[in-house]
Amino acid sequence: PPPGFADSSSPRPSSGGFASRRGDRPLARYVRDVTFGDGCTIAPGEQFTKVWRMRNAGSTAWPTPLTLVHISGDLLGAAPVCQVPATVQAGSEVDIAVNMVAPADEGRYVGYWKLSGPDGVKFGHRIWVEVQVNADAAQQPPPEADLPDVVPAGQG
Repeated sequence: PPPGFADSSSPRPSSGGFASRRGDRPLARYVRDVTFGDGCTIAPGEQFTKVWRMRNAGSTAWPTPLTLVHISGDLLGAAPVCQVPATVQAGSEVDIAVNMVAPADEGRYVGYWKLSGPDGVKFGHRIWVEVQVNADAAQQPPPEADLPDVVPAGQG
């Protein structure tokens, strides 16, 4: 995703949320696409794993359990809520993976995602997957990567 998607500036709850002071709230920054960069071409029905690298830009560990939540656009066969199975300390980076399947119909597809804490409050940069589905796409495996575990919420 391009720069300019700032952390949410909406107020956080003073009780029941994961932070009562602005400095304590979780902060997440998009670092880069690890697999399937914006606009890559894939074949209809192709299974793929989208991986984003995110950085904990806050001063505390991200809350657990942490999930990545589909917020709009195309779901691309993914679970709408995926657990992030790692504890992410302040200043650390983590690769977040979601298993997806390209639609049968050709065209451009975009799905938007955001991190969410245990109380359901979303935070950090909005991230997305953007693919172009084309029947002429060569069935090539993505570049070799050490992919993190993907665990749909409620199944881990």
